[in-house]
Amino acid sequence: MSFSKSNSGAWTPTTTSDAEDERSVRVSLTEAGRQLREKAFDYREITARAAGLSPEEFRTLQKAIVNLRTNLMDAASPPA
Repeated sequence: MSFSKSNSGAWTPTTTSDAEDERSVRVSLTEAGRQLREKAFDYREITARAAGLSPEEFRTLQKAIVNLRTNLMDAASPPA
């Protein structure tokens, strides 16, 4: 499986099978994808303002979303 964007600014996430669960596939950003993600970070303040949040509130929300994602992924993983 691969994703790609047209010729300008092409990026292709890499995929690998999960060693513990072959039904799962891990998707990782390429270097170009990481650079694009970093560029997107430049828009955090603009996004925070558009959402009506202070920069601190926006950072708090981001952290809460990351924690939620981690907790959901942990809950979906079979116990060791």
